[in-house]
Amino acid sequence: MKVNRKTTILSIESSSYVCSVSVSADDLMIAEYNIYERNVHDRLLANLVKRILEDNEIGMDDLDAVAVSSGPGSFTGLRIGFAIAKGLCYDGQIKFLKVPTLKAIAKEQSEFALFTSRNFIVSVIHSTENKYFTQIFDLRLDEQSEVEILTLESINHRFDNNYLIVGPAAKEINPETPEICTKLSASTINKLAETYYKNSAFTEPSEASPDYFQKFKPTVEKDK
Repeated sequence: MKVNRKTTILSIESSSYVCSVSVSADDLMIAEYNIYERNVHDRLLANLVKRILEDNEIGMDDLDAVAVSSGPGSFTGLRIGFAIAKGLCYDGQIKFLKVPTLKAIAKEQSEFALFTSRNFIVSVIHSTENKYFTQIFDLRLDEQSEVEILTLESINHRFDNNYLIVGPAAKEINPETPEICTKLSASTINKLAETYYKNSAFTEPSEASPDYFQKFKPTVEKDK
């Protein structure tokens, strides 16, 4: 039984090109480690988790929950993130928090949206080629659409100035997007994870799986 101790959450973001982990205690961010390099999750994510815990003298008995970005995003990155998170929560002592990536982005930008007098937030993540994962939220973070895959042209035609476009792909849509609106890292996931933990919105690790929202298409190399 844990008495008079801070609630400690390890968060993992592996849905995008960034390989990112963070640790928080009672809503206070202790540390965040980021590697901004593509296709390194399989080699570096597990070691990054080990390092952030050791550097901050946090043992497995200190963790109350592990939060993981659930997608949409990179198939490989999501699988690796879930495998590590499920492994840490295997015995049921540490709670598993499955955090929707697009909603986490919207939550982190909700205060900024109020400042800009926008009524809606559109979270955007790059999918493939000229296509983007999108989802609309109001300022209370209620979903106003399902996750959709839209082209750049569709996004520009559909969303006017009443919508704040946020997420790592926001600058691809509007180069003048403030840098603050393009953030996605483990601390982004952590903000929504804290709310989920307080509401006991836990997921059974053995039943947890990423939300891909599209079929996986393997890359086939052409004969030279």
